Amino acid sequence: MHGNSREALKEKAKLSDQGLKRCGCCENIKPLKDFPPIGATKKYQGDGLKSNCRKCESSYGYDLRRKNKQVIRRMKLESGCIICGYDENPILLHWHHRDPDEKLFAIGVGPSFAAHSLKKIIAETKKCDVLCQPCHMEHHSTSKEI
Repeated sequence: MHGNSREALKEKAKLSDQGLKRCGCCENIKPLKDFPPIGATKKYQGDGLKSNCRKCESSYGYDLRRKNKQVIRRMKLESGCIICGYDENPILLHWHHRDPDEKLFAIGVGPSFAAHSLKKIIAETKKCDVLCQPCHMEHHSTSKEI
């Protein structure tokens, strides 16, 4: 039962009285403790818990990060190093911000694939050049005074 039909609302109320909730993704009935809170940034709705259980939320996040990572790796390979042309292993290709003052976050480092939408990540790549690891190291070692 989905949505806000009369039957669905009755089921939600009955389950809630028992400390249970139906996951909107896997549709299993689980204890309320298995649902993460909506969070402070979202307007309070209903019981204050997300509609998907923690397991489904985690699985969705993992899939999203994996898809974002694949897109960004493909973009690096298609571009290749702008200095030497290397384009074989995306792990050895880095995003180098042309203007560090415009940098909002590091692409592919830390939680960037999970914390930002693909649209924001791609917008950030437009401020960057692709450099292979040796060329990136060379660029930074010669661009700063020692």
